Amino acid sequence: MTSLVPELDAAGDLHFVLCDYGRLGKAFVETDPARADRETVVEDILSGELSEPLRVIALRADGTWLDVSAEVALEVVKGATVARDTLTEGARNFVEAHFGATEQPILT
Repeated sequence: MTSLVPELDAAGDLHFVLCDYGRLGKAFVETDPARADRETVVEDILSGELSEPLRVIALRADGTWLDVSAEVALEVVKGATVARDTLTEGARNFVEAHFGATEQPILT
C-alpha cells in the first residue's frame, strides 16, 4: 500500500503551516514538498505569501512531528532584522504569539 506521507530524506523535515483564513476558517496550507523546508517557510512568512500564519509543524524523517512555531518566529525576526525590513501584520502577529512582544524596531 502506498503511503500518503511524502518520502523524507535525512537532509530535512517537511514543514506545514496552519493559517487563519478569516471567515473561511483555519487550515494547513497546501504544501509542495520541494518548498516545505524551514527556510522557505520563513521566507514566505516574511514576504507575506503566508499572510496569517498561526502555527508551524515539522514532520521529521523518522515519522515524528513537533511544533516549531517558536523557532520559526525567532528566525522570522532574525530575517527581518538582517534585511532591515518591517514585518507584515500577519508576521508580526505570528511572532508576538510565539516569541512574545518585542521592542525591536522591526515590530513598530
